[in-house]
Amino acid sequence: MISPISALSQNLGTPQRSFLWQVVIPTVIGGGSTTETLLLRCQSTAMPERGTGTIEIPFQQGPKLQFPGKLEYPHTWDCTFIEGEDAAVMSAFYGWAQQVVNDVTNVGSPFPEIITNILLQLVSTDGNTVTSEFTLVNAWVQKIGQVQLDYENQSIIKLPITFRYQSWELTGGNA
Repeated sequence: MISPISALSQNLGTPQRSFLWQVVIPTVIGGGSTTETLLLRCQSTAMPERGTGTIEIPFQQGPKLQFPGKLEYPHTWDCTFIEGEDAAVMSAFYGWAQQVVNDVTNVGSPFPEIITNILLQLVSTDGNTVTSEFTLVNAWVQKIGQVQLDYENQSIIKLPITFRYQSWELTGGNA
């Protein structure tokens, strides 16, 4: 008889590592940086979330009947980028945010001009194969987060960015 550990090992093959991933922004809205720079400097994120709402139907004295409802997304996705003295990350996301709503004119660009699909790719241990790909559809910069600065700290600047998106799809790799 095969042991549970052996069965799991055979079934799992090679586990997907939580540190083998990349974020690809194919079109950098507003300029200020390149796709490669943003890919290299993204330091943390999470796989996007989705769920299903619940329709509850009360009936007499018994428990409520439960049925699946609408598809639910949080519609926000956070990434953290490291910044260099070239300010490429801040320039890129500030330029994009200016396209969404300009600080001076209080006017934004038309919706099709401020959105792009963003890819979160999980990568195999060989470093070359995309095992899964999540596409965040019609994404834009919602928020450039605050970065704490102080004289006591000896660390790099990490810029938190919140994206807003319409939906996401599992689109590539082994999907």
